[in-house]
Amino acid sequence: MLDNVLLRYDTELIPMPRSYRSSDRLIHTLSEEDSERGPYRRSPEYEPQSKQTFSRQSRGLFRGWKFTAFLAFMSSVVVFFFNTGFLIYSAAGTRNGNGLTLVEGDCDNMHHLGTAMHWLINVLGTGVLSASNFGMQCLIAPTRKDVDRAHRKGTWLDIGVPSVRNLFRISWKRSFLWLCLCFSSLPFHLFYNSAIYYKTAVPAYEVFAGPGSLHQMDWPDVQLNNTSKTSDKGESLKSLLQAAKNGSLHHLDSASCVAAFAQTYQASYGKLLLATEYAQNNNSYTLVYTNPVYQPKDNSVEKAMLPYQWVCPSDGGSQQVCKNNGTSAVHKWAESKNWTVDVQPGYMTSASYNIQHCLAEPVTQHCSLQYSPPSMVAVIVANLVKTVILLYIWLGMPRVPLLTVGDGTASFLRRSDPYSLGMCLPSDGSAIYTHPVYAKLPSLKNRRLRHPAVYTGKRRRWGSSVSTRWGFFIFWWILSIIAGLVMLMFGLLNTIGADIWKTKLGDINSQTIISTGDSQGFVTNSITANLPQLIFSFLYVAYNSILTSMCLSAEWSRFGHHRKGLRVSHNPRLSQRSNYFLSLPYRYAVPLMATSAALHWLVSQSLFIIAIEAYNTHMERDPLHDVYACGYSPLAIVIATSIGAVMFASLIVLSLRRFESAMPVAGSCSLAIAAACHPGFNPNVDKPEPVEMESEDEGRDMALLPLQWGSISIDGPIGHCSFNSGDVHPPEKGQKYQ
Repeated sequence: MLDNVLLRYDTELIPMPRSYRSSDRLIHTLSEEDSERGPYRRSPEYEPQSKQTFSRQSRGLFRGWKFTAFLAFMSSVVVFFFNTGFLIYSAAGTRNGNGLTLVEGDCDNMHHLGTAMHWLINVLGTGVLSASNFGMQCLIAPTRKDVDRAHRKGTWLDIGVPSVRNLFRISWKRSFLWLCLCFSSLPFHLFYNSAIYYKTAVPAYEVFAGPGSLHQMDWPDVQLNNTSKTSDKGESLKSLLQAAKNGSLHHLDSASCVAAFAQTYQASYGKLLLATEYAQNNNSYTLVYTNPVYQPKDNSVEKAMLPYQWVCPSDGGSQQVCKNNGTSAVHKWAESKNWTVDVQPGYMTSASYNIQHCLAEPVTQHCSLQYSPPSMVAVIVANLVKTVILLYIWLGMPRVPLLTVGDGTASFLRRSDPYSLGMCLPSDGSAIYTHPVYAKLPSLKNRRLRHPAVYTGKRRRWGSSVSTRWGFFIFWWILSIIAGLVMLMFGLLNTIGADIWKTKLGDINSQTIISTGDSQGFVTNSITANLPQLIFSFLYVAYNSILTSMCLSAEWSRFGHHRKGLRVSHNPRLSQRSNYFLSLPYRYAVPLMATSAALHWLVSQSLFIIAIEAYNTHMERDPLHDVYACGYSPLAIVIATSIGAVMFASLIVLSLRRFESAMPVAGSCSLAIAAACHPGFNPNVDKPEPVEMESEDEGRDMALLPLQWGSISIDGPIGHCSFNSGDVHPPEKGQKYQ
């Protein structure tokens, strides 16, 4: 028995020194008892479930990919309990229109709280969707049985990447669960961001013009020019007089008055008095305008009207200035004491007033965060589906999937694949699975060896590993960027021009409101606002798949220069390495997830729900004038589109990198991976006779040792390349290999 081989029956082996390797097989001398229980016995994951002890099963649940599956399950559980708890908590809230009022207060505070809540929602959503994506990759990953069946039928499967190609080539049960995980993501995309939304309480208000000495007057002495003092308008002026005597009116200079009221939805003030340049002892007041709660319309005439029409005078074409440049011109007039306001057409008096300052009546703000139970119920049901399926993946998957290229390589080294003999090099030096030779394989029984291929020694680029996916991805990514830019240009042409850079993310502007034709429909507007989330998620999955393919191909290529252990997803032993985020290294996975969360939030700010709770001039609820619509933020679109363009450019730059070696690009193709795993094949003497699919060899497991890909020393004019734990040599340019 070798002195340096330490056997422990309750734990894994201590690695065996490399000096005890032969060129093509392991040398180990064991007693009969040791050989039965020996160091290279099959991993617990490969044993039938019935033969595993309970303690071994328990240990296996927290190793490798099973531990990652456990973390994915726990992530889904945490989000499920958070959502369910929030729904139960909100059930005691006040019913208000289409939702429940969570908290109510100052509009600025509610806006900040809403932003924080949406950050939390996007972090939780990203977490559960990432967990779901991991589960989908586990379900879609083939087992060795699936790969053997595919190769027997003359096709191949993807190993190590999220792949729709495998969907109908695996068991119907896993295909069904994969589809359930896929479609259960829709509520997260369409409703989760709108489950909690910001609602603004907006009052209609009346604007009066007259002397600023209102507090010095008595009601009988006040003269109201263009309406009766006994009408509702007269009662409004009387209320304004009482507020002036109480000292509760806010004094605003002209510029501050314009800034406060030149908003699509103004929530801070009610009635307004425009102090004119008339003599202080004048007691004449005029109703200038009754400003309703703005209702977005599809009608072009209505859309052309500003929601604060009274702010801009109609003479000299200044209304057109307000439409094109916002209120910047009016601001300049107000600062120079040249701001004039016209009486609304239709009132008895027609006049213009030069405004000195304003007296505004503050109102109690009723802005709130709303909670939509139907949206959250849909999310919770989808969350429950994901949780149950992830629990099954963690505890109940009966067969070990080939999650990484290392898993596939280890499996093919343990039991060679008879369908890939003689394919160690592609005939044209390209990625092996893209060549027509491998599009359709004849059955093993009638197959002949392919002709030897000449080794070119050409190092290919990272992008060659995903050539079949580039067209689809580029089309949709560029289309999305163009759509964002078109929407941005539309916003620039219809909004306040350069002033958009001064606005906050999510600010509402009348020119950036999209009417869905259903001003009272929350669900319709919610789906419209969240469609970009769904589109971005599809792009993210494609992006992740391409990046994963390039990274695993780069790792594959390193075996052409360096000897190292395989990276496997379960129970690494001896020289094998544990997995990182499946086939995507953390240095790519972590920034990608962080960028994804940020982009999801930016997309939610680019197109968002507008919820307005209308009040009349007496601060009474007016549900008939409530507004539900969609708004878009040009600034958010600029930032999101820029980040998307940088992500796309980064992927292009990565795709231009060259692999470390000229090793054939296998990508995720199971056939190409299998073709590199025939260390004992000699094309000069061997014949590709059918090989019975026996169980994997337990006594000779090369996959546990450091491996390198290269030319194996064999007799004959035709060489052969393969992974091997023994000595290999770099392939020679111009030499034929089979």
